[in-house]
Amino acid sequence: MSKTTKAKVPESAGVISATVFLITVFLFIPVPFFNYLTEASIFPHSDFVELLAALLSICCMLLLGFADDVLDLKWRDKLLLPTLASLPLLVVYYVTFNNTTIIVPKPFRFVLGNDLWLGPLYYIYMGMLAVFCTNAINILAGINGLEAGQSAVIAASIIIFNLIELFDPREYFETLKNSPEIPFDASKKPAQGVLKARLSLPSSTPISSAKKRVRASDVFGSNDSHLFRKKRPSASDFF
Repeated sequence: MSKTTKAKVPESAGVISATVFLITVFLFIPVPFFNYLTEASIFPHSDFVELLAALLSICCMLLLGFADDVLDLKWRDKLLLPTLASLPLLVVYYVTFNNTTIIVPKPFRFVLGNDLWLGPLYYIYMGMLAVFCTNAINILAGINGLEAGQSAVIAASIIIFNLIELFDPREYFETLKNSPEIPFDASKKPAQGVLKARLSLPSSTPISSAKKRVRASDVFGSNDSHLFRKKRPSASDFF
């Protein structure tokens, strides 16, 4: 596009970079779970299943992209197939957590309250998000420098995020960079991860006594202390 000549270019070369990414992720699967393998602790099977489901969804997206380059799929197929590819993550999330209550940002709490239950809308939104992320760049893929530019922005964001998290003493946030299902974690673990964050403190130690830790009220407000229990969040935690 926007060139004087129409030289042929390999459209399916993206499968190479995607394959390298998948192989790298496969090799580093044990990293987030290494402590559970070496210590006498309960293995987080649900987290492991989520990781595998995320990889399955990525593989489905890779197959979709390769098929589009080779077969030139129609737009109705490009809308349907990403939705199907997101099903492994959505089904695993429904089976393991099924928590669709989100924490409302402070500026909007006077209208919506401290938390908001989305119900089935959460799964509809996530399915639509998968379709959007898959096709947002693909629509304009012929514009010179677009794909390389967005790859550079994403890579820079990941590098900056990792450099910041290397100096964060909270283990949970440090392991987020190894999780390809971050969008699902953002709403899944408001109580399990944020500021509980594997503090490794005795159960009788209040959060406010942990030096150099952010207080729960600084993020969610003083009325949300019930979210920081040593158990997975359930519907009863929010109502």
